Amino acid sequence: MTGRDRELLAGRTAAPMSNLERKLAAREFVVTAELPVIDGGGVREMLRKLEPMRPFVDAFNATDNP
Repeated sequence: MTGRDRELLAGRTAAPMSNLERKLAAREFVVTAELPVIDGGGVREMLRKLEPMRPFVDAFNATDNP
């Protein structure tokens, strides 16, 4: 972060870091997974299906281009 960055961010409050953000800031290895386009079922159903992957994936990338 440069001095200019610090000036721009001075006084702003930030949301707590996500696990992904924390790992990236610490320069740790992260795993992301790209999701296919999911047609129907809604977000809850998608999250239910992804739950078993939670211990192994730091972030999911939901694409909108088949």
